[in-house]
Amino acid sequence: MRIAQKPQKLNGALLSGKDKKGLGLLIGVDHLPLSVLIEALRNLNYDARAALKRLQQDPNHARVLQKRDQERRMKIREGMAMFEEVYRIGATAEQMNQYCIKMARFVTNTSV
Repeated sequence: MRIAQKPQKLNGALLSGKDKKGLGLLIGVDHLPLSVLIEALRNLNYDARAALKRLQQDPNHARVLQKRDQERRMKIREGMAMFEEVYRIGATAEQMNQYCIKMARFVTNTSV
C-alpha cells in the first residue's frame, strides 16, 4: 500500500536564478506556483512557434536591425572578406591571431 505524497511546491533550486527571475519579471510574481509556471512556459512556446511560422511563411518579414547592429555586421563581413584574401595567399600565425582579436571585438562589441 502506497501513501500518497503531498504535492511539493516548485523549488527555486530547480530553476537557475536567471530563469526564475526572468519568468518572475515576465509574469509579475516573485514565487511562482507550478501551474502558473507551466502556463507561462506554454504561452512562451506558442508565441515562439507563431513567430517561427510567420518567418517560414514570409522570410522577408524579419526585424530591421538597429543602426549600430547593422554597422557591426557590415564590419564583420568586411573583415572576413579581407582576411579571406590574406588566407588564400597564406596567413601567418600573427595575422590569424590579429583577425581573431578583431572579430571578437566586433562580435562582442567590446575591446579585447
